[in-house]
Amino acid sequence: MDSYKIGKFIAEKRKEKNLTQRALAEKIGVTDKAISKWERGLSCPDISLLLPLGDALGVNVTELLNGGAIEDINVELSDDILVSSVQNYIRDTNKKSKKIIAAVSLALAAVFLFTSFMFHVENERQQQHRQIDMAFSDLLCEIEMSFDYFRELSIDKNDDICRHLDKSTSEVLRLSEKYKSLLFMYYGKKMEGNICNEFDKLREDFLFIHHSVDCDSDNLKIGFEKVIKDIADLESSLDNSGVYYGSKELSKTTLQHLKDKDMYDWEGIF
Repeated sequence: MDSYKIGKFIAEKRKEKNLTQRALAEKIGVTDKAISKWERGLSCPDISLLLPLGDALGVNVTELLNGGAIEDINVELSDDILVSSVQNYIRDTNKKSKKIIAAVSLALAAVFLFTSFMFHVENERQQQHRQIDMAFSDLLCEIEMSFDYFRELSIDKNDDICRHLDKSTSEVLRLSEKYKSLLFMYYGKKMEGNICNEFDKLREDFLFIHHSVDCDSDNLKIGFEKVIKDIADLESSLDNSGVYYGSKELSKTTLQHLKDKDMYDWEGIF
């Protein structure tokens, strides 16, 4: 099992359900620290917890162990075409018409080709969406984790937390470039204009945060406040482009969590 992949999936589904780590922990009878360890890939849920965890997140055990949703390809259209063609073939065969039989055979071949093509297209689309979902989820989870490290740093400034925040902000920069590259690979010119600008703003503000970790707490606060607006602006630009950029529910939930963190009295912390 890939504990990192499973952890990211648990975090994504928890946020889609609009649950805090503590709320999920209470539902299945564990501590919020256990949930945190799972989501960071430090450990995996005990086998006895898989069923209640799956019920709480709205997924099955196979999806939990897979670390991702398992979707069935919709083949109703191709099934209907195939059944209809076979029925025509049987009816025309009874008429002993060689020309009709040949035509139906060609139709059946065309149906099989069409079916194969539709399977291929659907598989490609699902694979593309899974890659985007994973990249988007990784980025949002790491951004939220960096906010958590900032909160810890604001309460107890020490070298360990500084290193964690430094590493987390570096990871956000890496994941944002990975996510941006993936969208550009699939959607090309649709990613130009405002979307490029919004990605640049998010990167610039996290670079600002990254360089402020060891020297200026006020700059950290300013940087994290800007990030909340950056995410909202980026989502708005992606939404207007009409492309699939990831789970809107996940983005909405994460943004609300970040705004809730922002409601703390940061002015009195330093």
